[in-house]
Amino acid sequence: SMRKIKDVEVTTTHDYNITYKYAWSCTNPQCGSVIKRHSRSVDVKKHCCGSCKGRLIEIEVPGSARDTSKLGITPKQKREATGFSLFVQKQSKHVRETLINARQKNGSSEKVTQSEVMKECSRLWRERKANMTGVQSNMHKTAALDLESAVDNIEHRLLNMS
Repeated sequence: SMRKIKDVEVTTTHDYNITYKYAWSCTNPQCGSVIKRHSRSVDVKKHCCGSCKGRLIEIEVPGSARDTSKLGITPKQKREATGFSLFVQKQSKHVRETLINARQKNGSSEKVTQSEVMKECSRLWRERKANMTGVQSNMHKTAALDLESAVDNIEHRLLNMS
């Protein structure tokens, strides 16, 4: 093809930068190897540095906004769970059971999918946030979601859907 089209150059390499989401660095100061991946596929308990067999630590990807060191090796900070993730963690089992019970009352034997559980948890979270907005002075009264009324609401909505 290079003989037929004069202005086209065919190569086997690319010239764009690959951006990685995850990175690990060797803890050996003499080595300093950095391993980059698209997924969190390196287990620091099982894997070691390929160059010196040293321990690995997860770091912020060098050159990213979170990388604050001049050397390009900022240890990754474990982030705290958000309020929504904690809410889902605590409520998803109860929401799943409620959805299953509501379907059984309707005579349906369909399984409850994770997507349906998450949608219901999201709806309950929005409802909870709406109830808490503007009531900061009475926060101790509105901090807990009335799950009994939420269960009734779920059952009522599912009955009306069928």
